[in-house]
Amino acid sequence: MKIRQRLRIMESSNQKDLKIKLFFLADQMGLSGWIQHEAEGIVAAEIQGEEECLNLYLEQSMALYHISKERLICGPAKKGEAAREGLKIG
Repeated sequence: MKIRQRLRIMESSNQKDLKIKLFFLADQMGLSGWIQHEAEGIVAAEIQGEEECLNLYLEQSMALYHISKERLICGPAKKGEAAREGLKIG
């Protein structure tokens, strides 16, 4: 089943390219949605895909880019907000 998740991630000082890394990982996994800087030090994203794949994306993102649970806010996206196809970066 496809689901959408809204993410907000606090960047650490040594992760200024976190947005790009998250984008390429999502693209490699065939997910859709968008990723952008919401404010200084915060990366916001809305990612859509099969539930199992999206859970794997979150696990890999946290492990690969050292994102602690304290730096990640994750919840369901509001209806109508996800990109239909593809992945956008802003």
